[in-house]
Order: sequence, then structure tokens, then C-alpha cells
Amino acid sequence: MNRSTLEITTSGPVLPLVTMPGGPRLAGFVPPGIDVNQVFGSLTAAAPGGARTVEVPAGLSGPFVVTLTAVGDGPFTVTVVGRYPPDPRTARAGSAGMSELRPEMGRPAPVPLSALELAAPRP
Repeated sequence: MNRSTLEITTSGPVLPLVTMPGGPRLAGFVPPGIDVNQVFGSLTAAAPGGARTVEVPAGLSGPFVVTLTAVGDGPFTVTVVGRYPPDPRTARAGSAGMSELRPEMGRPAPVPLSALELAAPRP
């Protein structure tokens, strides 16, 4: 059994959605804030203040793609944490930016986010 996890936490007017490696399985949130959970063992949570958390099992090899979708204008943060039990260490990456909802598009807009590198901790 693999207990490694990847946790994505956002604050501000953005919705996180994780696409798993090897297929179109998703976990996270889609506009207007509906949770999507197609990944066995994943968890989604939305706090009353707007913070959202997605946790997925990280036992698959390949890229985990995190998409942020703007649902309003304003500052946001995203933190990605990888946990590798039984090792107590974690790998962490974060970013911040401004989201912009573009009404002319008629739908929420993807938020540009430079790639965050998250590597397994080294002994």
C-alpha cells in the first residue's frame, strides 16, 4: 500500500483541480465551486473563507497537473506539499499571484502559473 500523498491548498478566488498521471482522472473543484473526485483515496475540502484543499495519493509515476481556475479578481496563493511516509520529511513548493476573471470570455479563466518543482526529499 502506498501512503505517499500530494496536497494542494489554495486561498483567494481560484479553484484547484488535479489531473492524475496516466489518465483523465480528476480531483478538486470546478466552477462555480463544485467538488470533483474521480480518484480513489483522494480528499477535497472547502473552508468557509474560500480556502480549498485537494489531497491525492501520490503513488503513480508521472506528472500531476494542477490547474487553477479564476472565479473572481484578486490575490491568491497555492501551496503544494508532498509527503512520503514513513519518512517524516516533506517536499514543499508555493506560489502567489493575482487572478483575473474575464467577463468577455463568458466563463472562468485559467490562471497562469509557472511550474512548481516538487521533488522527493533526499536522505
